[in-house]
Amino acid sequence: MSDQKPEVGGRSSLGAASASVEVASSEGESASGEALPEGWAVSPIEDFAKTATGGTPSRKRDDYYGGDIPWVKSGDLTDGLVTKVDERITQLGLDESNAKMFPKGAVCIALYGATVGKLGILEMAASTNQAVCGIFPEEGINTRYVFHSLRNERENLIGKAQGGAQPNISNGIIKKTDLRVAPKAEQSRIVSAIESLQERSSRARVLLSEVGPLIGQLRQSVLRAAFSGQLTADWRAANPDVQSAKELVESLPEPPKPNRAKKASIAKIPGDSGLSVGLSDKELPSTWSCTRLTRIGQLVTGHTPSRKHPEYWHGDIPWIGIKDAGNNDGKVIESTLQHVTQLGLDNSASRLLPKGTVLMTRTANSIGYCVVLGKDMATSQDLVGWIFPKEINPKYIMYLILGEHDALYRFAKGSAHPTVYFPEILSLHVALPPTEEQDEIVKRVEQALLHLETIGAEVASMESSLTVLDQSILSKAFRGELVPQDPRDEPASELLARIRTTRAEEAAKSKSKSKPKTNKTTGGKSAKTSAIMEVLQKAGQRMEIDRVRELAKMKSKDFYSQLKEHVKRGEIREDFESDEHFLTAAES
Repeated sequence: MSDQKPEVGGRSSLGAASASVEVASSEGESASGEALPEGWAVSPIEDFAKTATGGTPSRKRDDYYGGDIPWVKSGDLTDGLVTKVDERITQLGLDESNAKMFPKGAVCIALYGATVGKLGILEMAASTNQAVCGIFPEEGINTRYVFHSLRNERENLIGKAQGGAQPNISNGIIKKTDLRVAPKAEQSRIVSAIESLQERSSRARVLLSEVGPLIGQLRQSVLRAAFSGQLTADWRAANPDVQSAKELVESLPEPPKPNRAKKASIAKIPGDSGLSVGLSDKELPSTWSCTRLTRIGQLVTGHTPSRKHPEYWHGDIPWIGIKDAGNNDGKVIESTLQHVTQLGLDNSASRLLPKGTVLMTRTANSIGYCVVLGKDMATSQDLVGWIFPKEINPKYIMYLILGEHDALYRFAKGSAHPTVYFPEILSLHVALPPTEEQDEIVKRVEQALLHLETIGAEVASMESSLTVLDQSILSKAFRGELVPQDPRDEPASELLARIRTTRAEEAAKSKSKSKPKTNKTTGGKSAKTSAIMEVLQKAGQRMEIDRVRELAKMKSKDFYSQLKEHVKRGEIREDFESDEHFLTAAES
């Protein structure tokens, strides 16, 4: 480890260090009863590394942000090297806040939130916020060994999380966490073995990640081939005498005319295969016909019963919302998240739609979800649908719409909240084959999609297996089973003893050099009785940091400079909850 030291505080538990190290006994067991490899020891992190958390400069000060100092947040930790960050702060923001500089090579761990337990190794010197704890191993402790050891212990650490809505693991928990310490030389061998094996799994994971997009592309290719006539060219050759789509449409009765029929768009917007606004110019098989949807199906939509009337909800009538459509996209929907009552339907513009109705979402980022009703249901105004006669296969229409995701956004209007409006919906045309060919297309599409779904499931299973393999590698590594032990290696107990000795010597030197002095920022008061300490001692309880600074009547730079000294000496304890920062005077 580099001799570069972090700009952090923190006391070493020098007096208790010896007692806290669990050295392998002659029977090869740790104090916890688990077998330890020869020459290994178990020790809390605080006995071989310093730790510290960062801080957040005030968001009210624009001059604290946009500088050239990397500012690491928990979201920047991805269990690898930290090479870039989302935000940077200025030197002023660093000086006038509790943010601290951590050196290149520091191990960082997320303390709370959705990313709790995520890890990273800094590839550059950087500051962090309070949701990130930095770990700085002493000479002789391999940084990457600590990183991988924490990966192995992640679930145990998360299990120690405290709090309700946003459980967190504190700096104190990190310090007291026991890790298995291998001899120095073996640490390097373990790191090399882990990273060599996991490099292979990483390459496999990259290759698997490329399969997902390919499956998506193949899915779209199948759908586009289906609705251009390519997929069933052989079927048409074998079945030349079927009723044409033109004859089929002429035989169907006209559906009820939509109320807004006269507002149908006169624009012509081509789709990608079988859907268009207005008549399509694409060439179709001779037995097919480009047909307006409202000619073969009754246009329907829905409505939301008033939320102010609880008696309209929680009935027995399934009610489809956008989330239901998204969860069942491309399927026959049998159940919904919400239900309404008959009273709710009677007192709204909603209606019960029959089994077989095709529904499509038409608003915002959910445009293009499409389902077929598996039973009678109602729906919201965010969906539009069509009720078809028995000669039109509803699944044919559903799959056709699924293949037109990109086109539907071209049909939409509005940037902030794109919507496919009714003028375009009224003018939607589909490439319609004969009834028998519709059924054949649905059969072939479902066979192809099932095959692709099976491949996707196999890929997901392989990815899951890689995750299990990675954890297995870590488990074996820290049981001492990944690389052989070398009896010539210096035992970990001696390495830890040397760290304790070095720390004790450094503490003695620091104590001998220190002299009582006044603190310029507190008007001649000693640091122990500084304005900050007076505020906290008078309060007798923890206080939000901005309130302490306000009562101490100090300039930001002086306040944070003095606060860091108090924290370093253990006179003030810091607590973090989300973006809130609290201070408490330590008990004397």
